[in-house]
Amino acid sequence: MIAWSGTTDVADTYSFFAVLSLRYALPAHGSGNVEDAVSCGHAALTAMGMLDQNVAGAGFLPEEQRLQRISLSGATTGLWDTSVRVGQERFRAVLSRLHR
Repeated sequence: MIAWSGTTDVADTYSFFAVLSLRYALPAHGSGNVEDAVSCGHAALTAMGMLDQNVAGAGFLPEEQRLQRISLSGATTGLWDTSVRVGQERFRAVLSRLHR
């Protein structure tokens, strides 16, 4: 039996949100299921809100909200490249919070 010890450190917390987002993104992409897409978006917004609370001067939540609005609008030109860029920024922000 595996005992749950809880999510306690930075890497565990943000890994949890990354996996949770993927858990909903993959089925949403394959099926177009709206509930999965909404759950994926919610997980991403929650993670970015938490990251904003823990990184001084960060503005990840408003950026995620903006990207989700663009995605819903259908005007997605350049969205992939922008998403890759902001994803790299977010990853660097999480890495900066890890204890070395």
